[in-house]
Amino acid sequence: MEHTIKTLDRETQLLISTGAAVAAGCMPCLTSIVEIARSHGIDEWKLKSAAKTGQFIKDKPLNAMKAHSDELLGTHFSGKSAESDDGFCPLKDEGSLPKPAAAPIDDAGTGTRGCGCS
Repeated sequence: MEHTIKTLDRETQLLISTGAAVAAGCMPCLTSIVEIARSHGIDEWKLKSAAKTGQFIKDKPLNAMKAHSDELLGTHFSGKSAESDDGFCPLKDEGSLPKPAAAPIDDAGTGTRGCGCS
């Protein structure tokens, strides 16, 4: 019996990588993978389909957790989406932040209080 190692073709690898990058939320990964995929002549509709699949995989557990939190805690996360962002940031409330030793700097390094999301 002959032993051969079979691998996925390059197009399939790049489409899987596209979906995985979206699911992982890695913008630099997605950018470079899409550039490579386009240079290999992969159809845009295939790239879009792979990205939609990755987004579905990312959203599925998120939506399940929102529904579980709504049921368990009486929150109302299930109806919220990025489009209906109400500006909530858990670090905006100055009372919830530790007092800085020097000038306040956020995670983005912009020199403002909070996390930089708003």
